[in-house]
Amino acid sequence: MVKREFDRNLRVFGDRIQCRRGCSSCCYQLFEITAIEAAYLARWLKTQPAEEQADLKARAERYREARARLLQNWRGNRNLVQIEGKLPGEGLRLACPALGYDGACRVYEARPLVCRKYGMPIFNPEHPDRLGACELNFQDGQTIPSDEIIRNQSLIHNRWQEFREQSRSSLPAGTGPMTVADAILFDYDETLDREQGQ
Repeated sequence: MVKREFDRNLRVFGDRIQCRRGCSSCCYQLFEITAIEAAYLARWLKTQPAEEQADLKARAERYREARARLLQNWRGNRNLVQIEGKLPGEGLRLACPALGYDGACRVYEARPLVCRKYGMPIFNPEHPDRLGACELNFQDGQTIPSDEIIRNQSLIHNRWQEFREQSRSSLPAGTGPMTVADAILFDYDETLDREQGQ
């Protein structure tokens, strides 16, 4: 469903969407993923060469430490509130641990939903007064036809929220928000197996 919406946006907006391999500005945002996304990413990672796994795990450890420091330093700062489609400001940029030195995603096949949505105009029904759009693709004040975006992305958002709630119920009590680094470092396969009824 998300791929169809991205492809539709690509057809509608054509050359405005500059997302290509190596365009990694979105990969410096702080974001969280669901347990199911973490499980898929963790399971996919097991299929990769041991050397690749070890390197990603080392990067994930460094990321977790840097993220904790960043959040501690910015605690209470209103700038930490992420507005979809806006790139993080100075002092709030932290490269995803899966971002390669060449600017390409090293876990692209197993990337989370949020990563699949980057680049296209984003509508979140929880913030109905905004339409987020990457500033590399769309300039402030530029008209973006939004009727189909609102309809399609409201449906995606609502289904995704239901899915997130279902996946949360399969987690042990006290499990907090997860990141790509957590998915790289910890084995979430049991969560995925429970969701699939295995």
